[in-house]
Amino acid sequence: ALAVNPALADAHLFAATAQLDAGDPAGAVAAVGRALAVDSLSPAALAVLAAAHHLAGDARAADDARRRALLRDPRNAEVD
Repeated sequence: ALAVNPALADAHLFAATAQLDAGDPAGAVAAVGRALAVDSLSPAALAVLAAAHHLAGDARAADDARRRALLRDPRNAEVD
C-alpha cells in the first residue's frame, strides 16, 4: 500500500505496530513519525508513539505522546 501511496497514515501506523510486535521500538518510532507526518492529529498514532517510546525506555517522550493523544481524544483507551 505504501509503495502505491506513501500518504496513507494508516499504513504507516500498521507498520509501526508491526515494529512494536517485532520488538523494535526504534523502528516503530520512525514508522509512526511517518504516520504523524501525514496526519499529525491522529490519536491512534500518538498512542502507538507513546507505547514505542515507553518500550524504548524514554519516559519523557512517552508521557508527552500520551498527553498529546489524550488532548485529541480524552477517552482514548489505547493510552489511558
